[in-house]
Amino acid sequence: MNNASHRVFFAIDLDPIIKTQLMSYQDNYIDLDAQPIDAANFHITLSFLGELTERKIETIIDGLSPIEQNPFELSIKDPIYLSSAKILALEIEDKRKQLQQLKDSIESSIRSITHFNIEKRDYLPHVSLFRKVEEFPDFFLPIQKKLLVDSFCLMASVATKKSVRYEIIEEWRLKPKASIKEQLVGKS
Repeated sequence: MNNASHRVFFAIDLDPIIKTQLMSYQDNYIDLDAQPIDAANFHITLSFLGELTERKIETIIDGLSPIEQNPFELSIKDPIYLSSAKILALEIEDKRKQLQQLKDSIESSIRSITHFNIEKRDYLPHVSLFRKVEEFPDFFLPIQKKLLVDSFCLMASVATKKSVRYEIIEEWRLKPKASIKEQLVGKS
């Protein structure tokens, strides 16, 4: 193992069908003076961990406790403009705060492994569509897509000559919560 470092983050990788649908939606804004994000990179960030060595990444992979949370559904909603980052994105609706619960569980688990500097800004779940957007477009088409969250992953940001691509390092399935009966007497 070498001591190279990688920019890593926890995320929800989107199903290829959803990525294709979002790419088609993105095509509606092809005239926008901005940098489109490659559909392969569409995801929902949970927690950004920053630059980590391969050793620290292995520590996360080996030590992350199973996350007991039932799979859940989210809605992809209309565009939002993140002015400070100059990003046009699609808002994620999480009425029952299940995404926030997953984020909190992951962060709690990795804090129990070792010290990590987890980004401390307000959490606004979204799927980025374009970078370097100077202003919110005059028009936008409504969108409503459902997606099932049954896993999460650790991703690395890899710089290429043209742009950045995100690679999955490890993926974990959500472990459905045991019922009260199963907790008391075990699974039959």
